[in-house]
Amino acid sequence: MPSGKPKNEVKALTYVIGAAAGAVFGAAAGFIKYFVLWRPIAKGVRTCDTKHVYANMAISMLINVAVLLTVYFVRHIWPYSFEATIIAAALGLSLAGKLFPLKAALVQGTTAAKPDAAENDQLGVE
Repeated sequence: MPSGKPKNEVKALTYVIGAAAGAVFGAAAGFIKYFVLWRPIAKGVRTCDTKHVYANMAISMLINVAVLLTVYFVRHIWPYSFEATIIAAALGLSLAGKLFPLKAALVQGTTAAKPDAAENDQLGVE
């Protein structure tokens, strides 16, 4: 009898490891994409006009496709579940694209200047 882990447990582990690696890869790509494309606009380093925003959106979509194609092309040498990896990579890209700007907006919101007493009187705030 072969020793080791049962077959079902090993198969479940390949899904878990594949999903974790895909999520890390997707989130890392999303993090880098945010810092390279969107953060300069958010910080005011680059102008926020229509041309730059549309160019960044197109580049962002191309990066998303490139990340997913990378996962697709390494599927033959990747020993873990391809399906779990590519789904988790897409989820990581999506969440990174939503969470990093949200964090920046929350930080900016907490450091924004509070209205002074005269403005509070006009607003009916004591």
